[in-house]
Amino acid sequence: MLGQALIAKLRPMIYTVHHPVPPLGHFIDHMWFFDGYDVDHEMERLLPDATMEIVINLRPEPKRLFNRDNFDNVEMFKKSWISGKQTRYIVIEAACASSMMGVHFKPCGAYPFLGFHLSELTNKVIELDMVWGGSVNSLREELLDTPTVVEKFAVLERFLGLRFNGHPHSFRSVERALHLMLRSPHGMAIRDFAHAIGITPKHLITQFDRFVGLKPKLCERIGKFQGVLETIEHRRQVDWAHVALSCGYYDQSHFIKEFKAFSGLNPSRYIVERSEFANYVPIH
Repeated sequence: MLGQALIAKLRPMIYTVHHPVPPLGHFIDHMWFFDGYDVDHEMERLLPDATMEIVINLRPEPKRLFNRDNFDNVEMFKKSWISGKQTRYIVIEAACASSMMGVHFKPCGAYPFLGFHLSELTNKVIELDMVWGGSVNSLREELLDTPTVVEKFAVLERFLGLRFNGHPHSFRSVERALHLMLRSPHGMAIRDFAHAIGITPKHLITQFDRFVGLKPKLCERIGKFQGVLETIEHRRQVDWAHVALSCGYYDQSHFIKEFKAFSGLNPSRYIVERSEFANYVPIH
């Protein structure tokens, strides 16, 4: 849920990324660790990217998740939590003097470690012990007692390895469909994705619900939105009509509506407020 957002505008700190080898590396994009940073804001928008993330808090102070419509409404997460697929931005705390570890899964990578329909976590952030029980508290204590970052990654990777259950044959079909979907900016009909991998549209929707946690069309929309963020990264002057067309939107009005649906901002405002990392927008 936090990941690379918290290295924006950082001063002295430790930040390290670890890429596990297969089989875990086939499902986990990366693991991360940070300790110590300084930011000039207390909250950030985290934009949807069709992935899931586990976060382990290595400080005693709990972290806050704010209601996007009322910042006085807050959920507290103390030790560890998992963020399911989000279909709108969420508002997270950006607190100084934090220390955390996390696991950033690939778009359909969390299923082999959880074993239940990922749609059960869609638009939710929950305490991790609700999924894996008290073992996650033991994991956290072991991480706190482990002296080096390299050894911490080894502890976390070993823990995940024990919870890796492989995947059924149908999982690979969803992987192929997802690969096609995220690389087809101008879109395809669901029946075309299903035909490409040899299953029915109804079965494709059911399997996405299970292995991805999002309906195929919604996953495609988030993929297009992420394509926009990648296209405009580091730009200050943007030809929005050209961006909308090149990223697969049928007109600029449709593009703006979709951008606001996922980010809560119009595109021009996003350019002004964004951090150096595409999915994180400081709230001052």
